[in-house]
Amino acid sequence: MSVGFSYTFGLDKATLSAAIQALGRKPGISEFDLAREIGVGGKKGIAYNAWLLYLGFRNPSARELSSLGRLVLTMDPHLDSAVSQQLLHYQLCSNPNATVWWTLANQVIPRLNEISIAKATQALKSMGIGITNMKNMRSDIGIFFATYAPDRILGPLNYLKMVGVDTYVPNKPELNPLLLAFILYGRREGKLRTSTTSIESIMSEDGQAGKIFLLARDHLLDLLRQLEFKGIITVARVADLDNIGYTFEGEAIDILRMCYKEAR
Repeated sequence: MSVGFSYTFGLDKATLSAAIQALGRKPGISEFDLAREIGVGGKKGIAYNAWLLYLGFRNPSARELSSLGRLVLTMDPHLDSAVSQQLLHYQLCSNPNATVWWTLANQVIPRLNEISIAKATQALKSMGIGITNMKNMRSDIGIFFATYAPDRILGPLNYLKMVGVDTYVPNKPELNPLLLAFILYGRREGKLRTSTTSIESIMSEDGQAGKIFLLARDHLLDLLRQLEFKGIITVARVADLDNIGYTFEGEAIDILRMCYKEAR
């Protein structure tokens, strides 16, 4: 797990878009060459190289875009789509190596009616997170909250609604049904390819859509029924449990491509 991976550099849409496009144009470039390509200083270039990695847009074993990064470059290079905003939110909050994002989105915010930087800091400290490097942890927390400000890259999600000085109310962000399918199939690809999952696991597991998008059960069921209508999953009640069957024969990335195309 990592605290302070982005130094003090927050997630800016224009800079992230430029970094994705630069790495797409020149795979293999160094962090400092990436910085020159996007017109920032060397340390900020290192930070955005890390952002690309933690978002899953850069291949961890090579200086090139991952298949996910290449798809985003093709479908929405300027990150203007609501699909991209939902994707960025999910990618960061489902990555256990992005410590502050993962912990706040999965283990803190879903349990609270209100959240603040002070409450977030105390919650992370109580879990033993960042206690050896409070400066970096506070920086990460500040970046987390700033990223969801109305005028910032994930502001349109309305995930954290400010209701007072350093007081926010968690809000259910929009979730495209096909992005939910991408999440379900993507998590399946990271495990043994089971034929089913359950609504209970989607709602309760860390890193799942339920917690990260603050889904109510009825809303989740509505999204799943839409996917069932599209032939991507089945929903069946077995032994008092709602089971989700995987019926799509392609890969998760194919579903995300469909999601972008339908959202245009």
